Amino acid sequence: MSWLRALGSFALLASCASSQQQAVTELSQARLARAEQLHADKLAPRPYQHFRKASEQARAARLASPERADRASEARLWLEAAISEAEQLELSRARLEIERQTQRSDELYLASEQARLLAEQQIELRAAGAIARLEAERSLARAALLPAQRIKLSPPEAARAATGLLTRAELLLLALPDGPAPEEARARLLGTLKEARASLTKNPDRALELADRALFSALALLGTLRGAGEPVTLAQKASLVEALQLAGASVRREDVGLRASLPRSTRTAERSLARLCSIALAYPQGQVQLNGAPALTAQLAQQGCQGERFSVARATGGEALSLTFFAY
Repeated sequence: MSWLRALGSFALLASCASSQQQAVTELSQARLARAEQLHADKLAPRPYQHFRKASEQARAARLASPERADRASEARLWLEAAISEAEQLELSRARLEIERQTQRSDELYLASEQARLLAEQQIELRAAGAIARLEAERSLARAALLPAQRIKLSPPEAARAATGLLTRAELLLLALPDGPAPEEARARLLGTLKEARASLTKNPDRALELADRALFSALALLGTLRGAGEPVTLAQKASLVEALQLAGASVRREDVGLRASLPRSTRTAERSLARLCSIALAYPQGQVQLNGAPALTAQLAQQGCQGERFSVARATGGEALSLTFFAY
């Protein structure tokens, strides 16, 4: 009976050893598959080489010998080290890719923010430019109608301004052909230019006033170069609007044409009427209707705005005087 119990114990020990060996083998096969999946031989070459060396030494040792067990344990430890190092490298690569994607996202966001800020800045600049242009036009209109409100220029500044206006008037005069322009109007313009040039050093303010008058007289003569039978272009429409605004008129487009008005509350100076008439003569296409008090329309007629092209009607609304350009 004792030997039977000993035989049973030996069989049990052998069975346990066999199952343990099978578990170790299965564990090693699973870890080997994990190492191959991670490419541990490339990512962790040093511990993987030690694992292979220890494995070869374990296989070369005698079965069930302590040396074989030690080499096998060493091989498993080196395999685990190789797997751990390979996993760390894989995690580092994944983290690096995530960081790169995050950096690209940040760069795209920064570029979009810069584009948005630039667009907002451009919109603000355009809005500020429009406001500045509108305020400049209003200032010019107030200065044209109320000379007393103008900023006083120093003599050098007045002389430079007069020189610029005179140069432009002289260029317009040179552009006029010999035939169509009336000789009397041309002679008056030459006299005004000569007087303005002579006053540049002695009386710059007087020279500036004469240069302004000469410029609008030259614009009136320029109307002879514009063909009355040709259609009005968009550039001519825009040019007329700008000229009327600089003369101090309030301009708006209506169904019948372009309407330029002087407010009733503003004292209309003779020079403003002369400017408006010069502009009307400088843009000769189509009929022009004059709406205003008889005294004002009479002054316009004295400036040359009379004849078949100009019709007179009574003023309406709160306007002292208005000119309606039907062709523009």
